[in-house]
Amino acid sequence: MSSNKAADNNKTTINNVNDTVEAAMAMGKEKVEQAQENYTRAYGEFSKFGQETLGVYMKAGEIFVKGAENIGQAYFKLAKTTAERNAEAAKAVLAAKTLNDVVDVQNDFARESYQTLFSEGTKISELSLKVAHEAFEPLKEQMEGSIEKTMKGA
Repeated sequence: MSSNKAADNNKTTINNVNDTVEAAMAMGKEKVEQAQENYTRAYGEFSKFGQETLGVYMKAGEIFVKGAENIGQAYFKLAKTTAERNAEAAKAVLAAKTLNDVVDVQNDFARESYQTLFSEGTKISELSLKVAHEAFEPLKEQMEGSIEKTMKGA
């Protein structure tokens, strides 16, 4: 009888070990599947973030290029105006009859040139700041959104 009892104990022990191993294997498989699911989700989120970021940089680049074009046009307008005024001043100097007329033309030309350069330079500076602000805005929004998303996840 004791051999039957020992055999039963061995069977019970083997069954318990088998059940434990099967439970551990099932739990391990479950953990691997969960890790794979988490990895797939994280990769998808990272991929989406990369695509969104690329779109934001492209939008900022487009804004910057358009702004740079406007700034270039403003510089060209200033150069054209300056060249025209230089030509007018040269004609006025050549048409002057006295030395006082030449000095008056030069004084007027210097004053107008300074005023034009100052006012147009201010416009170009303001335009440059506006372009920088507008081009950075999509990047700022993306950064704020990322920070907000990160803080929610924490």
